[in-house]
Amino acid sequence: MTEGQITNIGARVALADGRYAWEVPVSAFSDFDALVTDVASELFPAATLAAAHTHGDLPTAGTVTATLSPHLGGASVQVHCRPGTSAEFRTNAAGFALLFEAVIASGEVVPAPIVTEPATPQSSPPTEELPEVVETFGDRWDPSSSQSLEDRLTIIVAESMGYAPEDLPAEIPLVELGLDSLMAVRIKNRVEYEFDIPQLQLAAVKDASMQDVAKYLHYAVENREEVAALAAQQQAEREAAATEGDTTEAEAPEVPEAAVIEAPAGSGDVDVPPRDAAERLTFASWAVVTGKSAKSI
Repeated sequence: MTEGQITNIGARVALADGRYAWEVPVSAFSDFDALVTDVASELFPAATLAAAHTHGDLPTAGTVTATLSPHLGGASVQVHCRPGTSAEFRTNAAGFALLFEAVIASGEVVPAPIVTEPATPQSSPPTEELPEVVETFGDRWDPSSSQSLEDRLTIIVAESMGYAPEDLPAEIPLVELGLDSLMAVRIKNRVEYEFDIPQLQLAAVKDASMQDVAKYLHYAVENREEVAALAAQQQAEREAAATEGDTTEAEAPEVPEAAVIEAPAGSGDVDVPPRDAAERLTFASWAVVTGKSAKSI
């Protein structure tokens, strides 16, 4: 409770919970409506009585206690009598009896409610995006340049397979030097672009040596139109075969289990091509020294 203040009505005290209290002599007002309007006017100059409810008669002597609780748009006021002045009403634990309560309108324009926007969730820090893997092609090969077709082809294959150009044997099948499908596709794409030839058959790369690829490439460069027509024909045949396969797949007879012939036991000798740079270098060295492929790791 804070220190009291003497007003025209009586002693006013500001309570710690935000309410206000007055001790008013009964002789200072004529009725409850006038009392609550007067006490509210000390805080709200334009206060008006909005609603009221009487619980008891106005005492004839002594004092009453008025408490005001501010709220949005005005306040609520309760009037209690002091102990002993109204024994006919029920008293609270402190010995006070409720005589009157009212709702006061402040008379001020209530500001429009502030609508708060929902908090925008804090965006997480941008994740680092990995660079897109892009095939790196060199300039197109110029037949009139000092670089031969074989030299450019050797550079393409060596870079794609992880060899040094001088360590790449020309007579050993590329698949035995560690060529996989991804390497073959990269070689195929670079050869098509840098030599400006029609679509190259992937099998021409996977199942051939450097010498074989160079022979095919010479023919493709010197006969571009013929190779282009052949590539278009092969593409049409593949599409037709795929369409026919879709229509006949459901009609294919099931193979009886008895017709399945198991592979003979003990045939576990499988050629393992080189799998990393060290093994590829070993394969290349073996081929250069012996003149033939090592076949398997």
